[in-house]
Amino acid sequence: MTMRAALCSSYGPVDEVLSVVEDAPRPTFDPAGKASRGYALVRVQATALAPGDVRVLSGRTAEIQGPPSLPYVPGGADLCGVVEAVADGETYLKVGDNVVSQFDRNWGGLAEYALAKSSQCARNPPAGLSPAEVAATASSGASAVVISRHVKRGDRVLVIGGSGGVGTFLVQLARAKGASYVAAVSTQTELMAELGADKSIDYREEDVWASSEFQAEAGKFDVVFDLVEKGWDRVTSKGGRAKPIVKTGWRGGRFVTTVPPCGKWFDGHSMWQVVRVFMLPVLGKIIGTSLWPWGRPRYKFVFGLGIDAKRTQFAELFALIEAGDVRVVLDGGRPRPFTTEEVRAAFKLQESGHAHGKVVVQPLAGVKLPRGLLMLTLGEAFNQPLDRVEFSNGLQMPALGRFFDQSLCEVNLPGGLQQLAFGRGFNQPISDVVWPQGASKNHFQPRV
Repeated sequence: MTMRAALCSSYGPVDEVLSVVEDAPRPTFDPAGKASRGYALVRVQATALAPGDVRVLSGRTAEIQGPPSLPYVPGGADLCGVVEAVADGETYLKVGDNVVSQFDRNWGGLAEYALAKSSQCARNPPAGLSPAEVAATASSGASAVVISRHVKRGDRVLVIGGSGGVGTFLVQLARAKGASYVAAVSTQTELMAELGADKSIDYREEDVWASSEFQAEAGKFDVVFDLVEKGWDRVTSKGGRAKPIVKTGWRGGRFVTTVPPCGKWFDGHSMWQVVRVFMLPVLGKIIGTSLWPWGRPRYKFVFGLGIDAKRTQFAELFALIEAGDVRVVLDGGRPRPFTTEEVRAAFKLQESGHAHGKVVVQPLAGVKLPRGLLMLTLGEAFNQPLDRVEFSNGLQMPALGRFFDQSLCEVNLPGGLQQLAFGRGFNQPISDVVWPQGASKNHFQPRV
């Protein structure tokens, strides 16, 4: 069986090696069962990108993080969808479960179907979220929960990279954790204010490290979160000696980062190379600032952002979302359609580091309802503003809101036979709605 999927013919530039195809092999369980234990086949509704996806595509870490063979389906399986099948012996997931899945590898997610590891999945994400918003919580949201555990009640917090995938969650989580003051470095000053930041610093106009406001003793930060890179250089002599905006480790100051000293796009063609350029520098900083905490904040690197056995990261995040304390931010306010052009653009944006929120692609190529009642066939792009969908026999005229690619839409079939909820993130191109035996045909009426 085949499926629609993004496919990388080799490692290299996005425009040369990546395209969306219609006939990629659908993933299946290993007949012997060994390689499939603990996995489920998921019909993908949305997939979120992460730095590791770009790193693998470039070939920089092919030997360590790469797929077993080429060509391969990119996307690290940060996704949401519906379980279609489970491997023998699976006890947590069952067919029909709505799930969100975090990466356990850096390939296989940008397709209509993907294999997801059960231990990295959580069932029943918040019902009020669109598929794209759910996918955005998979790594960035759950990782932000782990990182935010370094916030103590009453802390003064600085988030460098506040408008990125992790940063948009972390700004809100810092506030939810009881931070007394939250500042964020971002060009998106209005967004940061909406997410609860007390102050947003546009790095193009102001150098936060030289701010007299934060250099004053009462203005220093208890914890700095660097989600971009190079922040540690400003705390040390490499940056021209410390701009004292963060407390020393002796006074409880912490510098927390997810980016290694070698940067996000490091080369790692062997385990020794990864240890040498990644692990050793990180461990050196952790040990050094622990043994000598008087001149600098304690350096903390957040290892192991995976899901724990009880899935507490998702439970904590989902509770905050349902309570209205945290919202999901998507780059551009919506997911990207599943076309070659849009997928390439998504990878380029992810690599640039200038996404505002999470970069999400919606691989769903069609929705097929039980008993063959209704099928959505996707054709050329159809993202026009609409007032309604008119069915010729007048059975139903569901309102779509201002824009079809941003609004909730429900199609209620007569007699309660079936209901289809698109969700806020459903922006896939639609060419037609086909009713069985030609009973009715839709008519799209553009807004005048």
